[in-house]
Amino acid sequence: MTVASDRVRILRIHEALSVPEAEAKEAMHRFDAEQKAYFEQTYHRHWLSPKLYDLCLTTDHLKPAEASHLVCEAARQR
Repeated sequence: MTVASDRVRILRIHEALSVPEAEAKEAMHRFDAEQKAYFEQTYHRHWLSPKLYDLCLTTDHLKPAEASHLVCEAARQR
């Protein structure tokens, strides 16, 4: 699982979609609500429980290449 602070997520959405930050914030909340509903309906679990994941990366200060490298390294260690 990858996570980031709300501020970082909003800025990433703002940049990726070229929308105002207020719209990016709304999009983030909509996405989170949809993911939560899907996960709980499908798996009957809370989607953010770290116990469900083998690896959790906070990506506030990681570039995508760094995050993918860490995922690959963790997979090699298993």
